[in-house]
Amino acid sequence: MSLWSTSCPRCNTGLPNGAVFCNLCGAQIDAAAMPPRQAAFGRQPLAQPQPFAAPSSARPGFVAAGRGMAICHRCGIIAPTKRSTCARCEAPIGTSLEAVPFASDGSLWAQVRCKITCRQCGQPSAIDEPELDGTITCPQCNAMQAFDTSAWEEAFAFAHGVVDLAGPDPEGRFPTPGRPLTRANPHSSIGVQHTFGEISLSGMAIEGGVQKTRNLQLACSPGHPLCKKCGCALATQVGRDSLETRCPSCGDGATYSLDGRMPQLTPGLIGAAAEALRSDRREAHLDQTSAGMVISLKCPQCGAGLSVLQGAHSVDCTFCNTSCRVPSRTLLALKKGVSEPAPWWVLFRGPSQKRAQLERGGDDEDGGAAIDIEALVRQAQKQGKQKRNLADLLNKGGIEPAPSEEEPTSRILRWGVHIAVPLLVLALVALVGYWKILGAWAHGNTSYEVPAGITAP
Repeated sequence: MSLWSTSCPRCNTGLPNGAVFCNLCGAQIDAAAMPPRQAAFGRQPLAQPQPFAAPSSARPGFVAAGRGMAICHRCGIIAPTKRSTCARCEAPIGTSLEAVPFASDGSLWAQVRCKITCRQCGQPSAIDEPELDGTITCPQCNAMQAFDTSAWEEAFAFAHGVVDLAGPDPEGRFPTPGRPLTRANPHSSIGVQHTFGEISLSGMAIEGGVQKTRNLQLACSPGHPLCKKCGCALATQVGRDSLETRCPSCGDGATYSLDGRMPQLTPGLIGAAAEALRSDRREAHLDQTSAGMVISLKCPQCGAGLSVLQGAHSVDCTFCNTSCRVPSRTLLALKKGVSEPAPWWVLFRGPSQKRAQLERGGDDEDGGAAIDIEALVRQAQKQGKQKRNLADLLNKGGIEPAPSEEEPTSRILRWGVHIAVPLLVLALVALVGYWKILGAWAHGNTSYEVPAGITAP
């Protein structure tokens, strides 16, 4: 047995014999620059390694560093500039020589991880795909429950804002002349110190007398899907009802079905690349008894038994070589599931609604169009309308009218009442006293009588 006495020049990972690229970071290995083989246990002095020459061009699917988005070469999410390891998979980042170029058509990839909290068992469960049928089946207890699909609208709109506004220079991705980001960017730290944003929805919605849950948790990261065989960045082609990805290096590809309802959830949403949506792979059959007990997992092509690894969402049949997909609910039934949800990718195109809100100075929370209250006030004053009409204008914009300032006439009237009432009371008191004095003079009482027992001077 013999080993190379060297490591990856980028991440210092030990390399096997004959390696042409690093399985961890994807760096190309120049075989001519490798030292001669040494015995594994010989302890002979090693030859001085030759200096490694960086590749003149990046691998297929990548560009030189600084000309795109630096990503983790293991999981594909954005690599933070102020960290030495990936915050998601903890792989060493090092000094990356390659980056993913920004798409010319404005496409943006988001890696998402979704969970729901079941109303029946109360346990969080992974979601492998966007459930748009209005119901969700809990993988833990197999209970079906009504789900409010509007939760996906908020979740995907949030994810679009994360991938659009993340990174040190979000204004350079979709520059709009004369319309800078006037409000603070809530995702500016993603790509610098953090790698993902999270949104958690809860509560209930009532539609047609049916209670629908909105318990959805989504974590998303900017990035780009990578080939699982060679680690190159995948090329994407969007069709009418399918989304195809293909590796420009080894040619491995996948086809995902597109749901026509997804673009209606939020502007810019194209589709999802999830293992559960692959149309070029069939789902493995789960054999069960009449009592619901699991027996085995079988190939959908030849019926042979399949052996799936812990947490693996795909398996190849050893008899007919058919690639099968294994959903999370199947893994849980086989007691081979994992607590963390499997990641899947969502494709967006163009600037997000959050960017438009920040450019026009809109509210970051309500997600609606910004309404200029002062402009409405000036419009009402110019047209000579009363305050009642001004309130109608505000209500049309969906905003409750704020208390307006007091008019000058009202202020004068209020102060006049505050001053006139005390003066009127004083005048009445003075008038009553005056009439008493006049009555005493009319009766001839011009002096006071001296009480008995007191001698007058």
